[in-house]
Order: sequence, then C-alpha cells, then structure tokens
Amino acid sequence: MSRPHTRGGTHAYSNGAEANQLHTARAIGAVTMMAQDTINIVAVADLAPTQMTVGMREVSFKRRRWRERSSRQAADYLNKLRIPVVLGPNARQYLIDRHHLVLALREEGIVEFTVSVVANLRLLSFDDFWASLERQHWAHPFDDEGRRHCYKDMPETIDSMQDDPFRSLAGTLKRAGGYAKDKAPYSEFRWADFLRCRIPRELVEHDFAGALAMAMYLAQGAEAAALPGWFLASSTERFLRIAATQTVSEDSSMSDPKFEVPAELRNMAERTIEQAEKAFDMFFEAANKSMAPFTHPGAEISRKVLSVTEQNMKSAFDSARRIAQATDLQEAMQIQSDFLRSQMTSAGEQMKQIADRTMSTAKDVTEGKFKTGGSG
Repeated sequence: MSRPHTRGGTHAYSNGAEANQLHTARAIGAVTMMAQDTINIVAVADLAPTQMTVGMREVSFKRRRWRERSSRQAADYLNKLRIPVVLGPNARQYLIDRHHLVLALREEGIVEFTVSVVANLRLLSFDDFWASLERQHWAHPFDDEGRRHCYKDMPETIDSMQDDPFRSLAGTLKRAGGYAKDKAPYSEFRWADFLRCRIPRELVEHDFAGALAMAMYLAQGAEAAALPGWFLASSTERFLRIAATQTVSEDSSMSDPKFEVPAELRNMAERTIEQAEKAFDMFFEAANKSMAPFTHPGAEISRKVLSVTEQNMKSAFDSARRIAQATDLQEAMQIQSDFLRSQMTSAGEQMKQIADRTMSTAKDVTEGKFKTGGSG
C-alpha cells in the first residue's frame, strides 16, 4: 500500500478511501475529473505507463542532466515534482505524462514519486478505461515502428516500454532547434512518425549525427508544415496572428481592408528571428566540426545533407525576416505562400542530389575508394 502524503496536516488517503470527502469530482463524458488533485506518494514499480515506447537516448540525456544537480538541488526538485496520474481499474495508478523522466530517475535510483491524481476512472471496464484515456489524449498505443496495438498489448510497467530511436531523434531535433516546443498532444511522437517514414532506422541507430542532419533538413521543408512547432510556423504564425488583430487602416476601403502591422511588432519579430538564427548557426558549426574527422561513407552523405539543410535554413530565415518586415497582413501571407511554393519546388531537386550522392558513395565503397574498416 502506498504511503499517504500529508498536506496541511490531513492525509490525502486513509485506509484506501478519500479522507473526509475532501476531493469532490465532476463527470466530463466518461471521465471523472478531480475537482482538487489528490496528492500521494507511490513506488515507481506500482506506476503503469500509458504509452508503449520511449526514446532511450532521451532517457540517457535526462539522466545526465540529473547528475549535474547538487544533492540539495535534487532534493528540492523532487519535493516540488508532481507526476500526473489517473486511477484505473483495480485502483492502479497510470502515468499520463513524464514517462522519460520517471524512467530516467528510476535508473538513477529514485524508487518513489509524489503523484497528482487528476482523474478517477477506476470504475470503468478495461476497454472503456483505455478508450477514455485516448479521448483525453492520455494514451499512445503505438509501438517502436509506429504501428497501433490493442490495449491488451500495453506495457504493464515502466521498465517494459520499448525503445523507439525515432522518438530520441525527434527529441534531439527539438533541442537542436529543428522545431519549437508545442502543447499539442504527443507532438514529439508525431515528429518521430514523420521522420520514421523518411530516414532509415539503421542510420538512426548507427550514425545518429548523420540522421540528425537529415532530420534537420526534413524539418524545415514544406512536408513538415502540418506538424506542431514547425519552424517557419513558430517564427511567423505568432506574427501573423497578432497582426490580424490590429486595426484596419483608415485609408483602406471596406471592400479591400488593409491590416497594418505596427513597427514595434515587426521589430519584435525581427529580434526573435535573429535569436533563432544564432542558435542554428551554433548547431551547424558544431555539427560540421563533429563530422570533420570522419571519412567513412556515411559521413559524406551526412555532410551533403547538412550542407543542403544549412542552405534551406538560410532561405527560411530570409523569408521569415521578409515576413517580419511586411507592412500589412496581406503582404506577409503572400511572402509565406511564395516561400512554401519555392520549398516544394526545390525539395525534389535536393532529394535527387542526396540520392545521387548516396549512389555515388555506394559505388566508391564497391570499388574500394573508401576504407570501411581497420587500418590493415
């Protein structure tokens, strides 16, 4: 039985029941949402996941970040940490977020967490429970190849989740600035599925830097425009959205209103673009340095992808800067439309260049122009 957590001198649980009816609930569809979150301390081994996979590189990254904390910082962090869970059948507590963090801290020796019970679904049947989770975007029953599974296939414990290398690639791509953090449910998994269809898994597993370069190239293309946090969208949509709320120019006719963009808004957008451009410059500089010592065939392809990506990012920043300098909403939208059209036109040629380089490299390997192993 999990230990009760005291708050204001009152136990959140007493003999398995809510004490003194402290926590009332209201029904929303099939989900009973807690009017006031119940706080409890739960052993990690007792927590059940609501997704089938994690990116183990992401877990390792979080472990490294955890080790950078001092003992006091670690204690303060754990004291403030609240892991969101829902109560399911048999009163099992299910994680609905922070899977990577929980697994990372478990591997660092943390054996229990303070959880926040945000919904009570324990009276539902097994299938209704999982269906309710999905309606709330609290479950992701997809495996490491992006295939949907039956609810009965969901892992029982945190340790039994699969490693999805594309989820790691998507997380690293976000930190490298390939796309912006977004509140859309499972945004990283959506990026993982996008990359999964376009990058060989073998490249991700054996040449992660090369896969990241290719992911960066793909991320700023028009094919990624529908994904949450897409770069051009993140740097211009906010500008366009704010601009659309501005007053109509007095000298414009009602039949053809002209939405003027204030100079201060344009200046703010330009500063944001400049900061993002500096971050990308740092990424490309570090990536080029990391690949410089390598002469294996995969590095040649990675360098080509990185070069094409850098060119595309410069075009994207130029377009974003032109949008920021637009004096009215119509001009800004036209610039964005022109950029997307040009990206679609150039994407085919660029992919042909990369494919040609890949074939040329394969031919060189066959003819022995590259040394692929030992010095011998």
